[in-house]
Amino acid sequence: MAADHAKILFLWHLHQPNYKSPETDWYVLPWVRLHASCGYLDLISTLFQHEAIQTSLNVTPILLQQLKDYEEQPHGSHMELTLKDASHLSDEEQDFLLKHFFSAYADTQIKSLPRLWELFLKRGTTKPIYNAEMPRRLFRARDFRDLQVLFNLAWCGFTAQEDTTIASLMEKGRDFSEEDKPKLIERQIEFAQRVHAMLVEGAKERRFELLTSPYFHPILPLLIDSDSARPGLPQHDLPQPPFCHPEDAELQVELALAYIKEALGTTPAGMWPSEGSVSEAALEVLARAGVKFVATDAGILRRSLDIPHLGTKHLSPWRYETPAGPVTILFRDTKLSDAISFLYKDMTAQDAVDDFMRRVRALMQETPGSEPALITIVLDGENPWPYYPEFAREFMHRLFDTIEQAPDITAEAMGDAIAEYPQGHIETLPRVFPGSWIASNFRIWIGDQEKNAAWELLESTRSFYNEFLEKHPDYAAGTRMGAYNNLLAAEGSDWFWWYGETAHATDELFFDMLFRSHLASVYRLLNQEVPDMLDIPIIRKQQFPDQIAPTDVMSPHVDGKVTGFYEWEAAGSLMAENDYTAMAKAAPTILQGVYFGYTSEVFHLRADFVRPARDVSPDYVLVVRFTDPVQATISLSLRQGEGLPFFVYTPVDGGGRLEMSELSTFAVDDIAEVSIPFGVLGLPRGEWAYFRLELYRDGKLIEAIPSFSSIGFQVPTEDYEMEMWFEGP
Repeated sequence: MAADHAKILFLWHLHQPNYKSPETDWYVLPWVRLHASCGYLDLISTLFQHEAIQTSLNVTPILLQQLKDYEEQPHGSHMELTLKDASHLSDEEQDFLLKHFFSAYADTQIKSLPRLWELFLKRGTTKPIYNAEMPRRLFRARDFRDLQVLFNLAWCGFTAQEDTTIASLMEKGRDFSEEDKPKLIERQIEFAQRVHAMLVEGAKERRFELLTSPYFHPILPLLIDSDSARPGLPQHDLPQPPFCHPEDAELQVELALAYIKEALGTTPAGMWPSEGSVSEAALEVLARAGVKFVATDAGILRRSLDIPHLGTKHLSPWRYETPAGPVTILFRDTKLSDAISFLYKDMTAQDAVDDFMRRVRALMQETPGSEPALITIVLDGENPWPYYPEFAREFMHRLFDTIEQAPDITAEAMGDAIAEYPQGHIETLPRVFPGSWIASNFRIWIGDQEKNAAWELLESTRSFYNEFLEKHPDYAAGTRMGAYNNLLAAEGSDWFWWYGETAHATDELFFDMLFRSHLASVYRLLNQEVPDMLDIPIIRKQQFPDQIAPTDVMSPHVDGKVTGFYEWEAAGSLMAENDYTAMAKAAPTILQGVYFGYTSEVFHLRADFVRPARDVSPDYVLVVRFTDPVQATISLSLRQGEGLPFFVYTPVDGGGRLEMSELSTFAVDDIAEVSIPFGVLGLPRGEWAYFRLELYRDGKLIEAIPSFSSIGFQVPTEDYEMEMWFEGP
């Protein structure tokens, strides 16, 4: 017998890291203000309009603290640069605007503002932009002034656009005045204040169930013991020495519960552990603090039960017994949650809602027994919406309207659904696999060179702090706690997200700086010399002269033609004219440039010639030569056509012999395009790989791009597509 009813348990996670510099008290990044003008304001306002929709709202204390700051106008670098007279901007400030004031989603936010799109095309659509000197020469004061206004307007969601000031600026569209800018910033500050007020009101009137996360949003299992990542990452190096501070994990939880109670008047019964990260030790910490239930991803349940397929086992609550008491666990339906986050943005609102309801009813049909299916849907409360047309206004209202009208489906708060579920029917988990909502492991936060370096700096500073207190047990309590607070802030998950292979946005250097600033402040507050190593950026990506790095997932149609403007827009590239060794070439140029990009599974490469590729002599052979970490070679004979055969040679048996693979995803017409699965190339995921493009005739090397160096990129992980959706915080 299938379930005849379903309860949808929405959990909207509202979080931003601590963007305030511990050294200046200025906001280094604007994302609290900007997300408060769209995602937070839109979501909470819409929930207030749909009273029959009961949901859970997970609010992190560090976000709430920053929203509260907007009761008074805080200083922020992006805000000050918005307000500065455009005719008085320095070259450096103009460069900053060109690099950072297009930080919005091109297909919706930027295109919806014609003047911003015009400026985007004038600047150049490559993202991130590393050298702004050339586009700066094209911009005049009026262009920069419009950019100052339009960047902020691009982050005004559908609720903000109902405001008369915002609406008038949107209608004006261009040729803004200096007087327009303070009005806009004033309204954004009021939006942040309104979000804070609605959270207070909603908690007081129980308009939603309030949940929270550990204070600074750390990955609890890794704070307790960074070696807890080992089961999910058996082949990865982990930080040495390991970070083991369960006392910090306990304090992060206790501080969070206390802050939410003081600020919003209620103590949350449940938590979304940061990034859905759980372990048996972390659940014990939560149980000891009085947390009754948590949510994580269904992948954790599958790995905990060690079964190949879950079926509908994630559609009911489970219990885990810790030494400190039981914790009830709800498991996120991965496909439905990800559909809202990643899939529905590309569908009409009606088609998306129809698909959602179809999936829900399919799960009901698969759920045995008389109890309703508990379909847990967890996603960010802010990040998906800029990817939707009009910030998902129509989708949100249609979704909530449809659920309200459905006779067999209701939306409930998590705590209520658990309380109503027959406790005798809740099964007990024998073990909990340590992992997060992404790939059921901690790969996003630990396990590569940069991430491990950050953990090791954190451990070094944490050890210094302990040693200092042992030597100075009576040191000023306020200063001592201020230093400890900076340590706790540095334990936040966000810093580690932006290191290593997952870093792919212009803001990553700000995150690096903020992380190291928190650690440096520990030493400064204790009147100790700051170690030199904290002045050195952790992010030291391989930089190659004039090479442009890929900016997004891409999957071109391999037909030998540029079939659309955007087909290769996200690709990395190096043009022959920009090759810093081009002056050393002795032969006439035939190659014009190389473009490259990838999905998590396939490497794509395009070669351009000074004339159409079909007109290049068929005697030429194009070779893509990988030099490290695997010496793989791709051999491509240039003759016109699609589905052309080509060969990949990879070393086996320690490099003593080569294995040949024949593929046919190669085409030559206007350009040459080829796609090769990473599995064929044998490149290890997450490692830096180096290659160059070579052109041969009669076995003789004619020319190459680059001439005397390599193009570098980091081989994507299995979660590359999921990671790339997080363009901004």
